[in-house]
Amino acid sequence: MDNYGYGSPASSSSHIEDLEAEWITDVPDPTADIMAMIQMEGELFKNDYSGMMDHKSSSLNSSLGLSQPSPYDGNNNFDAFSGPMANLGQQRVMTPQQLTPQMSPVGNNLFNNSPMYAGTPVNMQSFQQHQQQTMQNAQNNQQQHKRRQEEAFSQPPPQASPAFGDSFYNPPAATTQSSQPTVPTRNAEVISELERVVDQVKKASEKLRQDQKMVPLPMSRENYSALEQEHMKIKNGIDWVEETHGKLLDGMLLESVEMHQLLALEQDLIYHKKQLTLYSTELQNFQKEGSIPVYGLHIIAQPFPDSVKQHKSIDEPLNVRMLSGAKFDTRPACTIRAEIIDSSNQKGPAQKKSTTSALVENGEKLINEAGVASFNDLKFPTGTRLKSIRIRFTARFNVSDLRGGIHSVSIESEPTNAIVVKTNENQWHEAEGILLKKTAFGNLNEITWFRFSNWLQRRYLGATKQNSQFPVRPLSTYDFQYIHALKFDNKPIITQKHFDNFWHWFGPLIHKIRYQRHVLALWTRGYICGFLTREEVESVLKNEQIGTFLIRVSERSDQFAVSYQSAESVKHYLVKNDDTHGAKRTLPDFLRDYKDFQCILQLSIDRQTNKRILRRCDKESVLKEFYSKKASTSSPGYEEVIQVQ
Repeated sequence: MDNYGYGSPASSSSHIEDLEAEWITDVPDPTADIMAMIQMEGELFKNDYSGMMDHKSSSLNSSLGLSQPSPYDGNNNFDAFSGPMANLGQQRVMTPQQLTPQMSPVGNNLFNNSPMYAGTPVNMQSFQQHQQQTMQNAQNNQQQHKRRQEEAFSQPPPQASPAFGDSFYNPPAATTQSSQPTVPTRNAEVISELERVVDQVKKASEKLRQDQKMVPLPMSRENYSALEQEHMKIKNGIDWVEETHGKLLDGMLLESVEMHQLLALEQDLIYHKKQLTLYSTELQNFQKEGSIPVYGLHIIAQPFPDSVKQHKSIDEPLNVRMLSGAKFDTRPACTIRAEIIDSSNQKGPAQKKSTTSALVENGEKLINEAGVASFNDLKFPTGTRLKSIRIRFTARFNVSDLRGGIHSVSIESEPTNAIVVKTNENQWHEAEGILLKKTAFGNLNEITWFRFSNWLQRRYLGATKQNSQFPVRPLSTYDFQYIHALKFDNKPIITQKHFDNFWHWFGPLIHKIRYQRHVLALWTRGYICGFLTREEVESVLKNEQIGTFLIRVSERSDQFAVSYQSAESVKHYLVKNDDTHGAKRTLPDFLRDYKDFQCILQLSIDRQTNKRILRRCDKESVLKEFYSKKASTSSPGYEEVIQVQ
């Protein structure tokens, strides 16, 4: 046995000591967990869900219980907005007990025969009746919410059958996903309202542009006052969306598709906010005779935050658009230049002695007829020594005012998201940690657990090469509970020091999943079960046949562990680097060579019940496609075996 309490799979007769539980947690209803947290965060939503469904034509205040209404009045018009939401998010610090409510009466245990979960084992008939009732209630509500479209595992997971006991792993025939709608979530209602308000901001901004363009000059006091009112209503809408967006990110564990929606809304909001600033500047200039036209630059698409390889072009184009005021909507032809700035100091260059051309290649582009410059071949000739940088775009040109005067104008964009230029792939997990910390924390020392979790999910999906809208294997509620308890002691507030300790374990692990041969495929298909505690695993395997095993993440190191049922007991083996070293020695090869490993357990999540399901699979059937071909040791003209008479 090694220092971690793992045995050797080759010595099935060796005695394994009984270790104390490294980490034990209940598995509460994730919806209840989220809702309890939201209620603590200032009662963002009403307690009565049915009340929310009865007020479709009212403002967000009446439908969702926000302390202030949204500027959207239900008739596609903006209403005056009196100020920020007074009560939302006042309570910032909560105890772990508040974070983890009690389990629902139905129970969300991984397996009903597990002794580590308190309470009476679930009766499957009652469970099925409850599930059917839940689906029936969803149909009665007639709420056709956007479904969580996700790609299935390569082998569709079985439905939860009555065989929760001895024959739980017998896989039924593959079934198609149920067509019944899922119950709408309250955070989805908030996001829907945010989308409506942003749409109204867009329409109001278009109307403002036309009104401001057509107003005669010199401007009368009445016209100025009317335009100023339009400006204020749009600003109120933007401010409301920004504040609600922040509270949602801080107080909800979002689905990956919901996080994608929020980020898209954020990009739209940045654009409308920048455009409104130009309109406001132009309106102020109308008070001056011969006002100068106003312009700005806005990044409309970027592949960042991300780490990029030195000397390699970025994977996706970075597009910059020139914006203008309402009165002067012609865009002068000019060159837009990329300039690297220090991520921690956005006011100056990253290196004072270096020129922009030395820090970035292909950093100058002409704008096209649509006013867009596309940087699709940006390269970085030098690494950033594991520090984050940003890019800012600038332009300089001459324009004429209303009186024919010529003026030199300099404009710049907002900075891009953070970038780390790595010199080799061995720096990948360190670069990812820098980007995650920069994105989640910004300039703050501490953030809520939910904000961190939402950004962790986003970076994890990118690291494992998954589509954020249709992920194959996102981090589940159970995964977050495991990480929260094991690495953050269930603290509701996460500091940068907490993050550093977490990434020391998680960074190398995710690097292994991304780069080690075949591991990513095994992970996304569920053949690496991942985040299961030793106690959960032993509870599952103790009643299984000899040779049944699963692969999990070690709780104490960044390695994988193989837990298996031997003739005596459940044992655990820590997979060492030497076990999977070299191109011809992969994790599947390691598992192949141990004949005692016969049946591998595959993990999936039931999308209707959010329960974990383990399916027993024949090892050779599922892993043979990953085996390396063994080199032949025979040579022509020679005997294979020495025979002595």
